[in-house]
Amino acid sequence: LVEPVTKARYLADTAKLPRSLFSHQEQQVSWSNSRADDLEAGTGWGGRVADLINSLNAGSKVSMSISVAGANTFQSANNVFEYQISPYAGSIGLQDVDFGSQPDPVSKAYRTLLANSHPGLFETEYQRVLNRAISTDQIVKSALAGANVSTVFTSGELGVQLQMVARLIASRDLFGLKRQIFFCGLSGFDNHGDELRDHPPLLRELSQGLASFYNATKELGVSNKVTTFTMSDFGRTYRCNGRGADHGWGGHHFILGDAVLG
Repeated sequence: LVEPVTKARYLADTAKLPRSLFSHQEQQVSWSNSRADDLEAGTGWGGRVADLINSLNAGSKVSMSISVAGANTFQSANNVFEYQISPYAGSIGLQDVDFGSQPDPVSKAYRTLLANSHPGLFETEYQRVLNRAISTDQIVKSALAGANVSTVFTSGELGVQLQMVARLIASRDLFGLKRQIFFCGLSGFDNHGDELRDHPPLLRELSQGLASFYNATKELGVSNKVTTFTMSDFGRTYRCNGRGADHGWGGHHFILGDAVLG
């Protein structure tokens, strides 16, 4: 919220309200940038935290902000770039490109792009990002090859993502990282209809995924150094609107980890 609001003030339209209230996409942005009054703030609060504390990762080989659920506003920053990997395959590099000495035209073209200096800003930035991506891909692939946890995870969308996060945490020393910020996602909660059918499996996946992830942090000896929390655009009403529930005013969230004083 922009400010505390009562139902009467809301109905009378006398209160400052979040922009684009009732829009799922915009309210997710509000959660992610922590600016209910400004959906175009440009950075997420996870990204701003990364910018502030990244000096603790001096000399690190990989970005401290890693997403296993695609691009997101939460990790958007001014200085620390968000590195995306697949929860199933890990880091995905360039296929059929050899950075050694293979004579095929594609490999030769990429090696030229990487080696030459370029007068234009676009070409220079492309070269810089490509070099960084290739280097990071090799580091992450090598680290994940030996990073496994014995904790059993479910095969659902969230369980696979959290298992990859646990493996990345296990690789923190190889990456040279002392602080990390991860982003996962679980979709399907917009249950206006068929909530009794669709909601329980989602809550089960959330419960089992969080339980496995917490157990993995215990296995890795970092359960007091890893804090997991949920975010969502908005909650649902308790009152049924047929076969589901309507947009709610608030919601309950989890904060999990041994450093949490509940």
